[in-house]
Amino acid sequence: MPTIANGTILETDGEVRIRATKGVQNLSLNCPFSFEMPNASPNSNMTIYNGTDNGTFVDWANTGNSFTFTNYGYLGYTSSFGWLNADINAGSSFSNTITFASQTDNLTNVGIFIYIPATKTVMQVYNLTSGAIPNGTAIKVILMAQDASGQLFSYTESRTASANTTMTVSLNSTTDADLTTYLDAL
Repeated sequence: MPTIANGTILETDGEVRIRATKGVQNLSLNCPFSFEMPNASPNSNMTIYNGTDNGTFVDWANTGNSFTFTNYGYLGYTSSFGWLNADINAGSSFSNTITFASQTDNLTNVGIFIYIPATKTVMQVYNLTSGAIPNGTAIKVILMAQDASGQLFSYTESRTASANTTMTVSLNSTTDADLTTYLDAL
């Protein structure tokens, strides 16, 4: 899931989704439970973020709760099922946006993502304009689409965010294996 809270990027050290159902009915708990996320070197500044799926993306909110650490990694406590992250705010007041355009492709139904390797942050782009990206941030831009016949198309680019800009892109035919290989290497 993209890791943005209130328009600010988050540095992420782990993400889990915990659900419980009986048949098709979602269940809930009335008492806290513990959960763990593996990490060989946990960051003591990470706090627990809870994510609510609003149908388009996940809204992340800082619970204010800290983790404790075990030999396994992060140990947290919550009363809520759903998306849980080990995050810290990685934003900056000096930020930029990227607007996407194409002279060859209709970008309406194209998945557009910005990956920030330094913080392991994924930002999904909505309405062809990104959220705020701090100046000087190294990013990887990934666009993915599929046509009516099932053919995959993609565009990738590495760059440094340095000013509000418009990227003009052109998607190329790709295979599932090639796209998966690229994404696995991020």
